[in-house]
Amino acid sequence: MTSIIVVLVGICACTNPETERLEYELSENGDGYVVTGIGSATATDIVIPSSYKSLPVTEIGVHAFGNNEEIASIKIPDSVVKIGKYAFSKCTSLESAELGDGVKVIDECAFIECSDLRSITLPEGLEIISDYSFRLSGLQTVALPDSLTSLGREAFSACTELTSVSFGSGLEVIGDWAFYLCSSLKEVVIPDTINVVGSGTFAYCNALDKITIGSGVTEIGEGAFLRCDALDEIAFRTSVGWSHSNGDPQESGSVSSDILSDPSSAAECVMEYYNHIWRRG
Repeated sequence: MTSIIVVLVGICACTNPETERLEYELSENGDGYVVTGIGSATATDIVIPSSYKSLPVTEIGVHAFGNNEEIASIKIPDSVVKIGKYAFSKCTSLESAELGDGVKVIDECAFIECSDLRSITLPEGLEIISDYSFRLSGLQTVALPDSLTSLGREAFSACTELTSVSFGSGLEVIGDWAFYLCSSLKEVVIPDTINVVGSGTFAYCNALDKITIGSGVTEIGEGAFLRCDALDEIAFRTSVGWSHSNGDPQESGSVSSDILSDPSSAAECVMEYYNHIWRRG
């Protein structure tokens, strides 16, 4: 009788040591796992698995990869819903991040000070980018999905290599100081769907020379264009009904639609009263 030996190869998750060596803990409700740390994984290109011990991986935990100077890229599966606070903060070698379609929340400071992070995929379905999420990162372009409804304070501040940003149709408010100190940003189009441009939003964007204000904007916060010294064109899609105020009746006034209809004179007027709150209607 002949003995037959069968060797099964490649059907077990343990064949992926990068995945197997990460650290996990069961989520609070017990229906999935949270990645809590790098564990003993040595790979620089990290691929988060979609499941662990037969349950979905649903979250990247607080400070899970924080201060790791070795990781070069991260790929997050569709099963992950949330990226926690400081999850990748100060990962100074991280160059790219691919987020799965399930991610809805990027929590505070998740990618703060990721100075080499050049590109990130922000999926349709993402709803919240929290305060300081990408502050001081190396991002060069940002495309915000239509699903995004909340953009936090200083979300992209001091991203000095950022040259382009596009806004999705679901966002109504740009958070205060969201693009503060983005010194390479040259032109911005604020879509008609946005209602409020927060205080200090584009402050110290000293390369910004042209901006379009969408027809839905009814408020521009104090200092939104502080020290935007190159700004010489502001195109108001709706130029009527605007006024500005700093709380002092003596320093308040309406703005002629004739002035705001011309991009050059509009820029001069806005820069003259940059420290005021502008409102329409």
